[in-house]
Amino acid sequence: GTATESTSWTGKIKIYKNALTYVNWELGSSDIVSAGEIFTTTKAEKSYRSSDYGEIYVETDPAGAIVSLDNDEKGVAPLIMENVLKGEHELSVFMPGFFRRTQKINITPGYRVNAYFKLALDESQKINSPTPAVGKEVSESTKLDKKYVLIQQTPEGWLRVRMDASINATEAAKVKVGQKYEFLEEKDGWYKIKFDGDKDGLVSGSFDEGWVSSQYSTIQE
Repeated sequence: GTATESTSWTGKIKIYKNALTYVNWELGSSDIVSAGEIFTTTKAEKSYRSSDYGEIYVETDPAGAIVSLDNDEKGVAPLIMENVLKGEHELSVFMPGFFRRTQKINITPGYRVNAYFKLALDESQKINSPTPAVGKEVSESTKLDKKYVLIQQTPEGWLRVRMDASINATEAAKVKVGQKYEFLEEKDGWYKIKFDGDKDGLVSGSFDEGWVSSQYSTIQE
C-alpha cells in the first residue's frame, strides 16, 4: 500500500545458519515515534547441566528500559537472563514516556534468544507546566494542597515499594492496588511516597517512605 507520511527504516540484521531471524517494525511519521523489535537465536554462552533451560539477552533503544518476563520485573536493559525454563514466555519492555513493547518468545534448551527493542515516544505524555493566573497571588490553601500517588492495577494485585528510584533497589514494602499515598518527589520515572501512620493499604513492610514505578501509578491532586 501507500504510506507517504511514514518514515523509512534501515538497519543491520544477523542471519545465522539453521536459525530464524525475526524483524517487526512499525513505521511512524518520524524515527522517534517508530517502534519495532528484532529477534535472533544463537547457542547459549553458558553450559547448563539440565536440558530444560536457555537464555534471553535484551537490548533496548533507548537503553535503560525495565524488562519483564511473564509479568515479573527482571531488571534494566541491557540485560542477560539465564536459567530460563524452556517453552513459551511473554517478554515485555517499558520506559516512562514511551509505549510498552510485548512479544511472545519460545525458549529452546541450550540456546539464547537475542532481543532488540526500539521504543516509540508517547507524545501524549508530554507534561505542560501550569500557567499561573496573572495579577493573583497564590492562596494559602493552594500552597497547602497535597498531591497523592494512586496505585494502579498490576498483574499481582499489589506493587513493590523500593528504597531508591531503581528496579535494583531493595524492597521496602508492598502496597495495595487502588490505594492513595502522599506524594513526596519524582525522579526518572519513579514517585516517592509516604505511608500513613496506621499503615493502611500496606501489604507488607516496615518503612514509612519509598519509591514506586510510575508505570503502575499516577499523581493526583
